[in-house]
Amino acid sequence: MLLVAVALVACLALSAWARIPTASSPLAEPVAGPPTVGSCLGLPAGTVDTGAAASVYGPCTGRHLGEVVAVVAAEPAGASAAGAHGVCAGRSPYRYLGLRDDGTLDGSWLPSLAAAYRSVVPDRRQWAAGQRWVACLMVPAPTAPGAPPSYRGVARDAFGSGRLPAVYATCTDRPGRDPLPCTAPHRTETVATGAGRVATAGATAGLVASCGRFLRRVTGMADPAAGGQLAVRVTVDGGTATCGIVSTRPLDSTLVGLGGGPLPWAG
Repeated sequence: MLLVAVALVACLALSAWARIPTASSPLAEPVAGPPTVGSCLGLPAGTVDTGAAASVYGPCTGRHLGEVVAVVAAEPAGASAAGAHGVCAGRSPYRYLGLRDDGTLDGSWLPSLAAAYRSVVPDRRQWAAGQRWVACLMVPAPTAPGAPPSYRGVARDAFGSGRLPAVYATCTDRPGRDPLPCTAPHRTETVATGAGRVATAGATAGLVASCGRFLRRVTGMADPAAGGQLAVRVTVDGGTATCGIVSTRPLDSTLVGLGGGPLPWAG
């Protein structure tokens, strides 16, 4: 009788071990692959710079916190949290933004961009699965209190044929004033800088003309002055010129990529 009972217990244990998983049976979650260039860091944010889970990266359809501008295959030392900073420091985001390798469109003006760059490495499960990569992430660099940490839209090819998300633009209420988020009412947007462009009395007109050409290209507007509602403005400080637009009325978004659309008047 004892032998029969032991045999019955053994059979039940074997049956439980060999049972085919059902829909209600817990299964190990598959290990996520690396992020892809152009994917976005969604909400919740995860942990940047110390191994954010790749599962939080995906399409840029909703609000997100940043964009993957490069993914680099890395040796174990480079794919660690300590070595990842150096990997991304050598990867330019310019091509992702639709710019040349020198950060310009034509070798002249350098577009202003309120951005910061972070590195992401495989999490523990991805590392254990043999993944060795570093993803370089571009996130907004708030230039003013109240700047939104998340945003809609993408910066990819923003200075080519795209539309720059307002969180990456640089705006103020008046020239020389403290920065404001470009989603807040403002009258001035700094669109580019030209380091080394020392203005002289005879060169100022040339700078304004060059700035106007640059603005036509990056805004997509046939007339950056919008029939007198806006004005092209060049300022020079310490040998560095800035190229921007001043408005007669408050705006609440960037003009980069506006094209033939209506001016984004505030209110």
